[in-house]
Amino acid sequence: MPSRADFDPDELTTLLPDIFLVEVLPPPAHYRFRLMGENVVSFHGGNFSGRTFMECFEPRSAALLIALFDSVVEGRAPIFRTGEAYWWSDKKYSAFECCYFPLSADGRDVNMVIGAMRFPRRH
Repeated sequence: MPSRADFDPDELTTLLPDIFLVEVLPPPAHYRFRLMGENVVSFHGGNFSGRTFMECFEPRSAALLIALFDSVVEGRAPIFRTGEAYWWSDKKYSAFECCYFPLSADGRDVNMVIGAMRFPRRH
């Protein structure tokens, strides 16, 4: 697995608006946003950097997101998802495509997840 240090933000400038970085924490916090690109912030309606999933989402939605990230961490493999954003009960659904990649500082244990979200245009 690559580590966070393997990524140079200068080489990702066109992707930065779509990227998020999540820190893996012990339960009960589980995960904390470290970085959210401007398109991810716009999609979620706020910048959640520095906050845990439980602080950002409704309980049911946070639990689903935690389960997804647990799959990335435990499987030590990327996961790709597409769908409709149903976790915001007060917002109109929005289509998305998302990838999640595990990162490891020691090559064994996942300590971060980097991902990117794209929002396909509807015709």
